[in-house]
Amino acid sequence: MVFKNPLDNFTKILSAIVFLLPIGIYFGVSFGEGFDFTSLIVVIVLLPVYTITWALHPQDYTVNEQGITIKRPYKSILIASNDIKGIEALTPADLKYSMRLFGSGGFFGYFGLFTNQKLGRYHIYAGNRVNPVLILTEKKKYVLTPIDPEGFIAAVKGLNQA
Repeated sequence: MVFKNPLDNFTKILSAIVFLLPIGIYFGVSFGEGFDFTSLIVVIVLLPVYTITWALHPQDYTVNEQGITIKRPYKSILIASNDIKGIEALTPADLKYSMRLFGSGGFFGYFGLFTNQKLGRYHIYAGNRVNPVLILTEKKKYVLTPIDPEGFIAAVKGLNQA
């Protein structure tokens, strides 16, 4: 079963601004004062960063007999069904005051390693900040944000019963 993971408005706006700003600066400087090698270098350096970030952003989640697959444009992540020790719904307040240790805090979504006082260290793969779901495994904690958290939790609990 596939569960959508849509981007929230903040993420869409932030992604557009971060993506278009250097391009606008490059063309603004190039057309205003002639060719500027420095702004070209900035665009060339940022292009791989943008490409890698886009390739790793979470698109949706699939729950099947193997477990939970976090679909990304490059290299999806599988949380095996036999590794899942628990699952519970969170509130957006549970994610407040989280600090990003490594990852993206809104550019093409929220993903990577984060920490806060309530959850400790956790891996998040989210397109928005509503409907968070915590998945506990032996080694890691995952936070996902499916559009239908109740259905998602029921589907995952059904894996452990089968």
